[in-house]
Amino acid sequence: LVVGKEGVGKTSVINAYLRAPVLCSREQDRTKVHTLVQYGKEQHIEAAFMDGVDAIFELSKLELLTVADRFAANLLREQMEILSVSVDNPYVEPISFIDARAFDVTSTSNYYISEAIMQRLDDVFYVIRADQQVSDEEIAWLQLLNERFHIKPVCIVNFSDKPHENHENIAPY
Repeated sequence: LVVGKEGVGKTSVINAYLRAPVLCSREQDRTKVHTLVQYGKEQHIEAAFMDGVDAIFELSKLELLTVADRFAANLLREQMEILSVSVDNPYVEPISFIDARAFDVTSTSNYYISEAIMQRLDDVFYVIRADQQVSDEEIAWLQLLNERFHIKPVCIVNFSDKPHENHENIAPY
């Protein structure tokens, strides 16, 4: 799971690992649905909806389903639990990523990742920006993650070329 506040570069971190622009990662376009990236010879997208229905889409629809700010896309995403993207990329064969929608720092109770997704995780990568302070709400969520699921996230400091803040307060979590 790759998680963090809006604009920290979660999607860019995944694309850098994959060495290809698989996911949409423009600053003005934020990921609006949890997106699983996994290996697959046949490239496609599968949307898992909260009512148990699954739908298959061509890879060309990825931008529409993940970041587009259109009425129909927003309606679809409201009912999606997760979007699975299968790509023929050798760097994703041994590992899958979940590109989480932005962490809402105003309320940790509004940040939802289903129990089923949390139970499948091996690791959590928490992305922060070098030039932004880590908030108390972020610390509280990291503590909850550790207490409830016994997961200690790996912190990735992105935008390290920017003037940086002091991030020692996240070290214990």
